[in-house]
Amino acid sequence: MRLLRWKSRYNTGHAETDQGNKKFVACINQLMKAADEQEHCQEMDSLLSELGQEVIGKLSADNVTAQGMRQVFYAQLIEQLPLDTYSSPACHQCGLCDLAQQQLARHLQASMLCLNESIKKN
Repeated sequence: MRLLRWKSRYNTGHAETDQGNKKFVACINQLMKAADEQEHCQEMDSLLSELGQEVIGKLSADNVTAQGMRQVFYAQLIEQLPLDTYSSPACHQCGLCDLAQQQLARHLQASMLCLNESIKKN
C-alpha cells in the first residue's frame, strides 16, 4: 500500500493546524505500514485506500479546517469500524480493525478536544 506524502502545498500557514495535519498523515501511514506487515481482509485495504485518498483530497482543498477534517473522519471511522468482515470467515483476525479504531480515535479525539478547548477560550 502506498504511503501518504506530506507536500508543502498542504501547509495552511497556521503552525498548529499544519502540525496536527502532519500527525494525522503519520497516523494513517502507521496503519498502512501495519497492514503491509500482516495478512488482512480486502475490506481493510479498501478502507485504508479510501481514507488516504480522502485525507489528500481534504488537505488539497482551499477551505480545509483541521477541526472540520477531524470531525468528518472521526464520524466515518466510528461508523465503519470494526469492518463487516470482523465477525465473518473473511476476517483474518489481523487486529487492524482494533488498531485503527484505537489509534485513530485516540488521535482524532485528542485533537478535537484540544481544538474545542482553544475555541472556547477565544
